[in-house]
Amino acid sequence: MDWYLIRLTPPRPTFADDSTEAEAAIIGAHFAYLKGLEAAGRLKLAGRTAGAEVGIALILAESLEDAQAMLADDPAIRAGVFTGVVHRFFPAIGSI
Repeated sequence: MDWYLIRLTPPRPTFADDSTEAEAAIIGAHFAYLKGLEAAGRLKLAGRTAGAEVGIALILAESLEDAQAMLADDPAIRAGVFTGVVHRFFPAIGSI
């Protein structure tokens, strides 16, 4: 298994402050999905910047295609609330 960094982008810069109830429900499902990945040992960390301009998730996957499938299965991606991109990640300092 290899490490992959998922970069998530919200639909607008003000999303953290003005998300609708429907969007908030999708974000709840997104959070639950990430917790499931963590419980399965596939997610090391996830979070967002202070203004929520970008979110990241560091995951373990069998391949780039596997990582992309994990991204595609995210409820926030499926609903079109977030867009995302996957990058192969090579840890250099620290331990994961």
